[in-house]
Amino acid sequence: MSRFTAALCALLCALAGISTADTASAYAEGGPSIGDTRVERAPIGQKGGLMNPVVWCPSGAEPAVRTVVEGVDNNFRAVWRYRGSLPGLYFPRVAVGRYELSTEARCGTRSAQRVEVVRVHEKTARTTMSWKEFRRIKRGMTPTRVSRIVGYSGHGGRYGNQMWRTFDLMAFWQYGSVEFRNGRVVRKDWKFDHD
Repeated sequence: MSRFTAALCALLCALAGISTADTASAYAEGGPSIGDTRVERAPIGQKGGLMNPVVWCPSGAEPAVRTVVEGVDNNFRAVWRYRGSLPGLYFPRVAVGRYELSTEARCGTRSAQRVEVVRVHEKTARTTMSWKEFRRIKRGMTPTRVSRIVGYSGHGGRYGNQMWRTFDLMAFWQYGSVEFRNGRVVRKDWKFDHD
């Protein structure tokens, strides 16, 4: 495997929640790696969401995947069967509560299984960014000042002298973002969503 391919696989696995130790052992064994299930919090009084886990075959083959989702706190049940490794093939809206996901994946003759219990939480005013808070954020502010305005530090990463923070909005699967360069706000975006 080339260094570029190895680096790309490591990046994709990190984004999918697959540990590099799991990836290394899966590569050595030729079996699939199964990432974490992504959970989207629910707006107040509404449903949240569960996204199928990313599954990866070290050979680059398309994995055959079966995930069974069962509500621990309710009678929700779904079975997803798919080929491929990308998230978002299945993304049901579900009630607030706990869900058990049992994922079985096959890469050629090798297989793996992962069982996890996840919780869909309800969003609150304290864990989301409001329009009023967003408007108070100005160019030149520090990450600490932005966190004080919003009430939490958001989620994100950094690369060199740039840092990005993403903040949940109350609407389902919508976010606001703030970009910093050299420790100061240089850009902000309101209400972007995915796809």
